[in-house]
Amino acid sequence: MMENQPAYGQEDEIDLVALTFTLLRKYRQILAAALACAIIFGAAAGAHTAWGGAVSQDAQKAYESELAEYNRKKESYEAAKQQYSLDIANNEKSQRDTEYAIQNAQEYAENSVWNNLDPYNVRVAQADLYVTTNYQIQPGMAYQNPDRTDSVLSAYASLLGNSSTLSEVAQQFNMQERYLRELVTIFSDPDTHLLAITVMSSSEQTSSNILAALLEQVNAMNANITASVGSHTISVIAQSSYSTVSTDLRDAQTENSQNLLSLQTQIDQLQQSRTRLDSNFEDTTKEWESTEEPVLQSTRISSAVLKFGLIGLLVGIVLVCGAGTVQFLVQGKVYSGKELRDTCRLPLLGTLASGKTRQSKQLDAALDRMEHRPDGSTDAEMIRLMAATIASRAPEAKHILITGDLPADQLTALAAALQDTGALRAQVVTAAESILTEADIADFTAAGADIILLPELPYDIKKVAAAVENRAKAGKNFSILAVAEGAFSTEEAKMKRKEWTAKRAEAGYTTATARIAKQIEEMTGAETRICVPGHMQRGGSPSAYDRVLATQFGSYAAGLVADEHYGVTVAMVNRHVTANPLADIAGKTRGVPGDCDMLNVARAMGISLG
Repeated sequence: MMENQPAYGQEDEIDLVALTFTLLRKYRQILAAALACAIIFGAAAGAHTAWGGAVSQDAQKAYESELAEYNRKKESYEAAKQQYSLDIANNEKSQRDTEYAIQNAQEYAENSVWNNLDPYNVRVAQADLYVTTNYQIQPGMAYQNPDRTDSVLSAYASLLGNSSTLSEVAQQFNMQERYLRELVTIFSDPDTHLLAITVMSSSEQTSSNILAALLEQVNAMNANITASVGSHTISVIAQSSYSTVSTDLRDAQTENSQNLLSLQTQIDQLQQSRTRLDSNFEDTTKEWESTEEPVLQSTRISSAVLKFGLIGLLVGIVLVCGAGTVQFLVQGKVYSGKELRDTCRLPLLGTLASGKTRQSKQLDAALDRMEHRPDGSTDAEMIRLMAATIASRAPEAKHILITGDLPADQLTALAAALQDTGALRAQVVTAAESILTEADIADFTAAGADIILLPELPYDIKKVAAAVENRAKAGKNFSILAVAEGAFSTEEAKMKRKEWTAKRAEAGYTTATARIAKQIEEMTGAETRICVPGHMQRGGSPSAYDRVLATQFGSYAAGLVADEHYGVTVAMVNRHVTANPLADIAGKTRGVPGDCDMLNVARAMGISLG
């Protein structure tokens, strides 16, 4: 039977031997800190002596002059470096822009039909279309119908010149829309009601075919323009094909060629400029790198460096040893079997070597031997002795639980090693993580408890005894009953606290554990034993999160005190540090819900809850 009880405080003595060995094992940190402090102190002393040492007035003036010149060169170099970076960025951008323009110009020169025409033999196909709206002036009428001829002509010109129409026609001739647009000219004259379409090409056949395709588009537009603008008729009144000379085309082609040559010349100049920038800055960098910073020499530098280097050496040793001592005092670790017996009052079954101890070499191994730590060579024998001791102390136990604050894999390995020994081969040895945390239910379940009694669920002693008897009838030679602090029976649940406290005191029981053990023994005839593990050390070293959280709480609490805000507690709510009034917290307990997941798991496993 186990009962959770709060640990009691005691005044611990400082184990000077353990402290000494703990500090000796930090020899690497001590040496590193001593060397670092020696270097820092020596360098600082040397610099101070160099700057404030006994030097002549002339030497001081010369040094100041050289230093001023050095700083001037340094500023000049930094300015040149910044200007170089700016010039390089601008040069690279100009090169990218020019290369893009060259690419576009080359693509146009290769693919543009208009740019590749012979200006002295341009084949032109032209059609003149006449638009009539049957507009008539109504004599004597104050209101006259508007003449929509201009609107009709504008609609045809706009639709023929838009990208959608030209793209459709261009696809028929395996041509891009922008290149077709250069070949087509659309002109409308409202005065003459004429719409002129002109197409240029290198052959009469091509220009005529393109013109025919555009006329088809005109016919297709007729219905839509009639519906949106007004009734009208449009017809071709003249169509011709001829050859002509275009000086404008010749001049444009010459300009495009010159522009491409100019872009190529520009990119060459930019590349040459980049080469000059790199060369000039390389020379500037070499000149600066050859410049040495002036040094003011002193006759006392060596002695100061030696003196303060030794002081730094001692300071480094003291710092690490001091930090190690503070850590030793506040960390709360158990350093030896003797300390475990003295502080926790627990029997020591044996000591095993850790993985770190097994891997120790040279000085670390020597320290282990001086401290009489196991080196791993007798671990197998120690496990056999531990198993024999456990078997002698609990000869009738059928189920042995291995628990503690070690990692789960190490606990499992130890349980397996104990199980393999002859002394415990008839028992069931299992491992579980620490059962001494606040999550009593989960840990008792992991520990293999058969009956769990909680303050939130008052127990019926008859049901508890029946559960023990049922396990005995099922061939179980033992039952583990886990009793949480504050557990009370159904009868006590009907009483006030003063009443059942007085009743327990009158019966000679301060807790429920002893009374439950006595009742079960009387009701079942089974031998009962009590084990109280609540005194064992819990927890472990604080994590980084624990340290940061404590700092946050301390800082917030100090701020509350500075603001004279009292009667509150500091807490973390939704990842924000805040304060809660004591009136909302004091006297309240955080119980286990009756339908929590772990209770449901316990019930499903057949664990009795009384």
